[in-house]
Amino acid sequence: MNGKKVAQVGIIVVCLSAAAYFIYGQLMTPDSSSELEPGRTLYWICMDCNAEWSTTAREMEAQGGEVPCPKCSRKSSAGLAFHCDACGRNVPPFGHGTKPDNCPYCKAPLK
Repeated sequence: MNGKKVAQVGIIVVCLSAAAYFIYGQLMTPDSSSELEPGRTLYWICMDCNAEWSTTAREMEAQGGEVPCPKCSRKSSAGLAFHCDACGRNVPPFGHGTKPDNCPYCKAPLK
């Protein structure tokens, strides 16, 4: 394996590790309103194809902690999101998992 391939593999490993760390941190840090109960609904957005879906914490645990996108089937592209009750869309976090004040789609305040 040449040096360029080793560097590419290294970058991929670092990116996947960072994504796993971020998702783990999001799931293991309960928000102020509730703990992460098995029946709690988790909202997701695929960073590759922009699909939106939801699962329960129990379903995610049954899949070994990896959540495949129902549209493109990629596991590494799923990101946790916030849900807008007004328009029903899943809203991606800002920065380091920060919840936006308002939905970017309908402008309603997020709870």
